[in-house]
Amino acid sequence: MKKMILLSILTFGFEHLNAQTIGQGKKGAMVDVTPTLIVSDRMDLGEMDNLKDTEFELRFTNSGQTPITVRKVSTTEFLAVKDFPKTAIQPGEIGIIRLQHRPDSGGDFLEMVVIESDAANAMAITKVFGNIALADVGKKN
Repeated sequence: MKKMILLSILTFGFEHLNAQTIGQGKKGAMVDVTPTLIVSDRMDLGEMDNLKDTEFELRFTNSGQTPITVRKVSTTEFLAVKDFPKTAIQPGEIGIIRLQHRPDSGGDFLEMVVIESDAANAMAITKVFGNIALADVGKKN
């Protein structure tokens, strides 16, 4: 039984090593054609005058050679997703996610946007931060 397990492990190991060499160029380097979603890991909305809802855009780029499809965009409590691309983003193209910040108090804030896609980095996270001027607290429109 031990010999069969060892033989299975060795067989799998050799097949795994062989699979890694397929598709290598003359110098043995793998060519990366996997699409990657490039998005900033942070976005500063700056100083905001009041507690009004603020809409903004988060842009990302498909850096690969095949299309990317955004499956889902989720946010933390005071951000809302207004719209995101429902069709594939072609290689080199820019996708736009429209968001709305809905503050409930003054001061500094930090929110998160999570983009789920079929890219190599299946989940990309952007931190959104800024400040609501404390002098304007209580003036929500």
